Amino acid sequence: MIEVRRLTSVDRDLLRELRRRAVTESPEAFNTTVADESVLTASDWDARMLETAYFAGFDGEVPVGLAGGRVNAADWDLVSMWVASEARGTGLVDQLIGAVCAAAAAAGAERVGLRVVVGNVRALRVYERWGFVPEGDPERLPRDPSLTRQRMYLPVTTSTSKLR
Repeated sequence: MIEVRRLTSVDRDLLRELRRRAVTESPEAFNTTVADESVLTASDWDARMLETAYFAGFDGEVPVGLAGGRVNAADWDLVSMWVASEARGTGLVDQLIGAVCAAAAAAGAERVGLRVVVGNVRALRVYERWGFVPEGDPERLPRDPSLTRQRMYLPVTTSTSKLR
């Protein structure tokens, strides 16, 4: 059974490894590269953990997914969303989104936003199932202008923080 827990400061190395694996396996989904991630210092990772609530999914002791929630004015942004290929189709994506939405609701956020690469049909279907709706025009991905991403948002209510 896969379980999700919030990462704490003692999980810095785990976060670094999860991000490296995520960016390696799904580079088109991230606005960074493995090289960019590799030069970050322990202090950089500590700062990331202070500004973002990270959640990881574990299959037993093996980490197989990651999502973060970051405050953005009255909203939260869902960031670093990734599920390992071996854990796709298990419902982990819903557990991770639910964890971020619950944390956002508890913090008083009005909505949760995200950016999804246009053409990532599987991710788009998940976000639409949750009730995320497009906002604004697609924008070019700064790291790779051949890709575009769409901003989407979900109003935060009691029901959005429950698993789907």
